[in-house]
Amino acid sequence: PTPAPTPASTPMPTQAPTTTTTTTPPEVISCVAFGDPHISTFDNGRRLREYGALDHEGMWNKLRELRASSEDRGEGIRTAGWVTNDREGDIWLVRSSRIHIQARCSARGWIREVVIGGPFMSNHKLMVSTDDSRHGRLDDVKIMWDGAQILPSLGSEFREDGFVYAHFDQNLFYKEVLKQHSPTHWRSFREVRSLEATLGSGVQVTVNMVDGKSVGSILDVFITMPVQADGQDGQCGKAQGDFEWDRQGAAVAAEDSLLTPRPNGLSLSAISAHNEPAGCESATLSRERERCAETLNKTGAPMSVLFVDACAVDVCAGGAEMIDHVAHVSLQAYYKMVAPALATENCQFVVKPWNQFFWDPSCYNGKLGCLADGRNVECRFCGGKNSYASIPCPQGLLTR
Repeated sequence: PTPAPTPASTPMPTQAPTTTTTTTPPEVISCVAFGDPHISTFDNGRRLREYGALDHEGMWNKLRELRASSEDRGEGIRTAGWVTNDREGDIWLVRSSRIHIQARCSARGWIREVVIGGPFMSNHKLMVSTDDSRHGRLDDVKIMWDGAQILPSLGSEFREDGFVYAHFDQNLFYKEVLKQHSPTHWRSFREVRSLEATLGSGVQVTVNMVDGKSVGSILDVFITMPVQADGQDGQCGKAQGDFEWDRQGAAVAAEDSLLTPRPNGLSLSAISAHNEPAGCESATLSRERERCAETLNKTGAPMSVLFVDACAVDVCAGGAEMIDHVAHVSLQAYYKMVAPALATENCQFVVKPWNQFFWDPSCYNGKLGCLADGRNVECRFCGGKNSYASIPCPQGLLTR
């Protein structure tokens, strides 16, 4: 008989290859605008982080390099890596498809108003505004949400779920730090107030409200945000590594303005003509630089020396009190842009502590909270409910 055919085996199905998608979070970039104003663009912010760990000698060498490169580009020695917008007008600090941050600058460029809005806030607006004159006082500064005044007193908070958490208070941490260097320092008897705002999409904004004495109340702005997929521009720059910026292109057109409408329909969308600083002791700003360097060398943060040239220009424009103002901003920039990374890299705990900590260049042996890891005196505990509760932690910069 014919043998039965052997049944064919059914082949096992071929399994489709699996793929794993790794999403890299966008880079976090930072911009600072202060004084009349000087702007550390997103690109320069990267540079500040890079230089932050250098000692004083290394920082001075970097400053000389920046001055030389500024001269090579024909920008003048005073720039030293900073963008300086010393003109009156309404400007974009950050302009992207979703994030809109604008500022109003008065004569000489002092920032008097800042507004944050755009699609990432569903077109809500957070605004800080002061008197556009030399007579403005800190008590006249208004903080508004969609046109309604909020945060009426120091220590108050405001929350709009999904959009903003804001806290308004004295800038006590920086006052404490600078008092260590001189008991008669301006921060020991003058007040700086700060708005700390955490917004959606990873955006954080700090606005300092400063009594500029002869120039009235002025604002400083610190912006931290992720790089936008479709790009960003404005006076904070494009974050493309080219250090380029467009002064006229950063002017706010009247139809795009989120700022307070000008009386009688006056528009400042066109940035005014350049103003040369007045009141300088020396044509080359050498004397102003000497005075600035003397104070900035005492902040405890070597990065402060990068602010010497900006300080010299502000002394011409606003008087000697601007030296102390720039010293404060330089130290604040250090704690916002450098200290967290340095704490993570340099504090050497055997076991991670429950207490928060940061890298404080003003530390010395015996100062409360310093030598937190038992190895590095600059590693300092802060906050909590224990003996370190009296040491304020830099808001938004906590490490643990």
